[in-house]
Amino acid sequence: MHRSTSSSGLTSRTAPCGDTITERETDAQFDTFERHVLTLARLFMLTFHRPEMQTWVQAFEHAEALFGPVAGPVINKAVLAVVEQTRDTRGSGFAYCDPYCPHCRPFLTNEERYLITVLHLLRRGRNNEAALQAMLLCEGSDTTAVMDRFHVLVQRANGFDVFAPGYPQSNISR
Repeated sequence: MHRSTSSSGLTSRTAPCGDTITERETDAQFDTFERHVLTLARLFMLTFHRPEMQTWVQAFEHAEALFGPVAGPVINKAVLAVVEQTRDTRGSGFAYCDPYCPHCRPFLTNEERYLITVLHLLRRGRNNEAALQAMLLCEGSDTTAVMDRFHVLVQRANGFDVFAPGYPQSNISR
């Protein structure tokens, strides 16, 4: 697990894999799309934390493989906007699990859970509950800009048939 800081600075805190909160596989509330968004968000967080790895490239390749050459970049750009705005809004770092670590990947940090829960609730029209999760995600800061980015992500996802039969699965996400 890594803790990256908001905006420009980085911390080098790398915690043991066991320093996470819950197992993803036992959390049935998140669907495949939401799990893929989590993987994309993790790749962006990793690129902010370790820029030399340039995992933003893998995020775009991964999104295109998952969602196709048209939807992939559109959805991925919306995920990046959510991650960037969240980093700018939070007062402290964002703990995330390395998407390439087989020991960390099956777990969620609190911050990751808040992020994906906002998406999950908005996609189901549960805006008030999503707003509460966003407040937790943003540590009590103004969530207006973050929620705007989430709404764009939901809108972009709804513009594509991401749940089509045969929709490719990823070996990174699970």
